[in-house]
Amino acid sequence: MKYLFTIISDFIREPERCGFDRMRLLKTFILLIVISTPFEILANEKSLFCPTYGFYTGKDYGSEYRFNPLNMMLNGGFDIFQGRPGNDHNIFRIPYMGSHATIWKNISHPVDAVKYTGGWKNFLETEVFPMTIDKRAKWPPNYSLHLIGGGIIYGSLVDYFNYYNIPAPHFFAFTTYYAYHWLNEVVENGYYKGRTIDPVADLWIFDLLAPFLVSIEPVKNLYKSLNMANWDMQPTFMFPDKSLENVGQYFSLKWKFPFFDNRHYHLFVYWGMNEIFGLSYKWDNGMALSFGFGTRTKRLVVVNLVGAGKTVSMVYSGGIFLDKYNSLLASMIVNFNYDQLLQFNFYPGWMKIEEVSPGLWVSVSPRGRIMAGIVINWLPGIGYKDPKFYRTDYTHNIKKLQ
Repeated sequence: MKYLFTIISDFIREPERCGFDRMRLLKTFILLIVISTPFEILANEKSLFCPTYGFYTGKDYGSEYRFNPLNMMLNGGFDIFQGRPGNDHNIFRIPYMGSHATIWKNISHPVDAVKYTGGWKNFLETEVFPMTIDKRAKWPPNYSLHLIGGGIIYGSLVDYFNYYNIPAPHFFAFTTYYAYHWLNEVVENGYYKGRTIDPVADLWIFDLLAPFLVSIEPVKNLYKSLNMANWDMQPTFMFPDKSLENVGQYFSLKWKFPFFDNRHYHLFVYWGMNEIFGLSYKWDNGMALSFGFGTRTKRLVVVNLVGAGKTVSMVYSGGIFLDKYNSLLASMIVNFNYDQLLQFNFYPGWMKIEEVSPGLWVSVSPRGRIMAGIVINWLPGIGYKDPKFYRTDYTHNIKKLQ
């Protein structure tokens, strides 16, 4: 512990010793302050902007019980691990310093990034507007994850800080929200050092637009009418390879069948790195059982060295989910032709020993190898992974660009 405090102290006093540029850190901090302040001001005025959202209500069970800034940062910041080879899940191998410099270079000079990577027509067609449907299209995750999902995360953070009486909840919610998106871009960028438009679209457009949209009362009410919820995974640090597993940011919605009097049946969507569509049955006691089929991202593949253009390879997937009042209690996901054939997650709340409520998860590889973990209450978990769980042993392909 003393060694940890020494590292933190050295970073605060002399960030250059840790490989960070003092001025770049200062500029990033100022940027967060500048763009976070309007949300707190707007929330305190009598306007369309709402002070609370109803995504987080302090439940002591399920995925909502697990929600907090730390787990959100792990699930969202390292979500891309699901599309990387198994041995590339070590958070200590990521080139944070160099990747942060690349992200800052592109964010601070967005026009140059756009011009270098194909021009405005390419940027608008592939990143911003749904005008392409081929492998160049990057707009689907921008809308589903950054815009819609980002609104759920921002609203949940505001509710979380309100619930625990943190002052200026919108300010701290947006600062945390934007910092996690920045971490997500850093981790995804990896070793690439050139111009790229992916963080420009994400950080300058969709990640800024999401909090504004969800803060408008009619939009927030639409989210709630669709039972939108945050169903993140249970991040766990594994032994013996010090990797981070069972990490991922996921969302769900349950839309009651239109023009159908029976209130129990809903259309169901589960999305993140998985896209599962199906049906849901909701009982009067708040319990709901959902199932569906779809696809999931298997790998991110670099297809263009200019701008680190990437596409994804997809495989089939399906799942069964049990929740209570939109807080996920348990799930089973089956993936075909993926590193994890079966994924079981049991969230805290199903058993309590005084103030301790454990959660469990187990993953099975196509060859029958096992990795599993345990979480306690809201804390990240610890687990064990069979050293031969993943059959591949190579580093993230973006490193080949060097």
